[in-house]
Amino acid sequence: MVFKKREIKSALEGKGFVKAGGKSHAFYVLVVNEKQSGIQTKLSHGNIEYSGNLLSYMRKQLKFNSINELESFIKCDLSEEDYIKILEDKNQI
Repeated sequence: MVFKKREIKSALEGKGFVKAGGKSHAFYVLVVNEKQSGIQTKLSHGNIEYSGNLLSYMRKQLKFNSINELESFIKCDLSEEDYIKILEDKNQI
């Protein structure tokens, strides 16, 4: 499975993540009820596509149990509300 950086960026921004800057990476932090949560990930300025280990790292950072959950998140099959519910159920936020 391979995703373009723009797909991932769009999914993050559509689910409450805001860009927090960075020189070699763009950091994205989840904002819930106008507060930054501890959930964050990064996109490298140099990478155009993400697969394999990079998606695995992102899956862990976003607190998903499986790569299939991450795929649903990126493909927008999972709504922002559903994602926040998953995080609440896991006591992550």
